[in-house]
Amino acid sequence: MKKLLIYFILFSELVFSRSPELKQVIIEIETSMNIPIVGKIEIINTFTAAEGYFHQYEEIKYKNFFTRLLIKFGIPSSKGTIYKLKAKEKITYTEDEYSIMPFHEIQDTVKSENNVLSVQSNTDDKEKKKPNIRFSTSEELEEVNGFMTKRKTIEIMDDNEKPVLIIESWIVDEILEVEFINAVYQSMFEAIGFDTPAPLSNETLYHLLIMEVIKENELEQDLGYPVKMVVQIVDNEDNVNFVNQIKSIKTVQFNVHDFKVPDGLTWKKF
Repeated sequence: MKKLLIYFILFSELVFSRSPELKQVIIEIETSMNIPIVGKIEIINTFTAAEGYFHQYEEIKYKNFFTRLLIKFGIPSSKGTIYKLKAKEKITYTEDEYSIMPFHEIQDTVKSENNVLSVQSNTDDKEKKKPNIRFSTSEELEEVNGFMTKRKTIEIMDDNEKPVLIIESWIVDEILEVEFINAVYQSMFEAIGFDTPAPLSNETLYHLLIMEVIKENELEQDLGYPVKMVVQIVDNEDNVNFVNQIKSIKTVQFNVHDFKVPDGLTWKKF
């Protein structure tokens, strides 16, 4: 809780000091994947946060015409989640309908799932073979999505010293707007009564990938936060790639309408 208060105070002093009316942060994250047969997929996540309010909106765009045709009636192309601290409710919605769940019902659902799920551990005494890793950092700063940073590259090699997986990342030490959004999100779950990783925290795919590489090879590396990450799976026939990056960051005046479900949706019991 102390960490949460520090984030709010720090963010308020550094970001809102010039204009006290600015009370809301909006961050847009774009994830794109190029997958054989399926084609290119873009996922755009928009995070909007103000003190006591959190809204995540996800939109999926399928570039391949036949892929769009196949999944049109199966998977929603957009969905959203809204948390309201004062009302103590979570709202989820798709293109057609929405539902509302009070915080206390989320607690009951999580407890029920934890009682059903069991974790099994399989201990293997055989020593794992460490992958061949090549790690490098560019010497010059680059401007990436409005940030000055250096490119860090991790190459995972096969037995013939050819790369099979390449991870490129452009990292900054911290982004106050990201910290603010995470703090708002975590405040919701403190009110619900349990911990969960924040959406832009160190539990992102980037950190999971990099942490595994660092752990296996005992590299000394500050993680920071990635403003862009490119993952490429190198293959003789297809190059599957994954790009995740911050597209925009805005600080605006608080607007309560940004934390309401779109008009025209049908209410559905949770």
